[in-house]
Amino acid sequence: MRAHRVLDPLLLEVAECAVLPEGAAFTEKLNKAASTAGGLAAAGHLDEHTARALLRDAAETARPWQSARNERIIDDALAAGSARPLHLEGRS
Repeated sequence: MRAHRVLDPLLLEVAECAVLPEGAAFTEKLNKAASTAGGLAAAGHLDEHTARALLRDAAETARPWQSARNERIIDDALAAGSARPLHLEGRS
């Protein structure tokens, strides 16, 4: 699925923040992944429920002690991304 080829590397970057408790640009990476997921969902390439679960899993891998903050970042960025559907035509 093309949506996963776009989203999976971003989710990996979020999860890889687990090796550094701070200074890994976690918030920016999670925000980018969630915004991208929102755009993919808005364009019909990805189910929002699935996107949210993938984002939550990656965020919890990296920052399990800040679940409430992770949820706020995901909620805000998914909403922002959904306002800008991400069309994958022409992408390989």
